[in-house]
Amino acid sequence: MFFVAISLPAVLVFSDECQWHNCGAMFLQVPTIIELFSRRIAADGPQPALGIKRAGQYHWLTWNEVATDVYRLTSALISLGIEPGERIAHVSENRYEWLVTDLAIQLARAVHVPIHPTLAGPQIAWQLHHCGCRFVFLSGPQQAVKLSPLANELPPNLQFFSYDPCDIDGRARLPPSLSPGNISIIHFNDLLHRGNPADGQHLE
Repeated sequence: MFFVAISLPAVLVFSDECQWHNCGAMFLQVPTIIELFSRRIAADGPQPALGIKRAGQYHWLTWNEVATDVYRLTSALISLGIEPGERIAHVSENRYEWLVTDLAIQLARAVHVPIHPTLAGPQIAWQLHHCGCRFVFLSGPQQAVKLSPLANELPPNLQFFSYDPCDIDGRARLPPSLSPGNISIIHFNDLLHRGNPADGQHLE
C-alpha cells in the first residue's frame, strides 16, 4: 500500500512504513518546503520517493537519489553566482527535472519564476523581461523555438539551460538565432555535473 501526495509538481510516493498520522504531522509542522524535504530524506532516505516514466517503464528513485540531484544542482547554481532573492525563470512541462530545479532554486534562496509552458513566445519573452532574470530553464526545443524569432528582443546576456538536447535531429534543431554563439543554451546534465552534492547539502 502506498500513500501519494501531490503538493509538488510530481507524485511523491510514501511507503506503508510511514504511518498516516505521522505523515500528517510532518506536513503540518514545517515552515518551508525545503524543511519538509529535509525531514523526509532523514526519515525515508533509502525508500522510494517518485517514479519517472521513460520508454513506457517506470523507474523509481529513492529520496536519497532525488536529494543528490537537488544538492548537486543547488551547488551548480551557487557556482554561477546566484544571489539570495535572485529570480530564475522556468518554462517547462511537469517532469522530474522541474521538481529538482524548483527545490534547488529554493535551497539556493533564489526566487522561482515558473512560466506556463503553453504560452506563446511573445508572452514568455514579456515575462522574462518583467521578472529581471539572468537564467532560464527550458524543457527543450519545443520551448526554445518559440523564442527564436524574438532572440533580438530578449533581455541581454540571458543564459538558457535545456532539459532535453536542442539539436538531437533535424526537427529539434534550433534556428540560428538561438544557436550557441547568439544565445547560449547549456544542457541540464552539463550544468548538473558542475555541482557538488556535499556543497548543496550544507545550505539546508
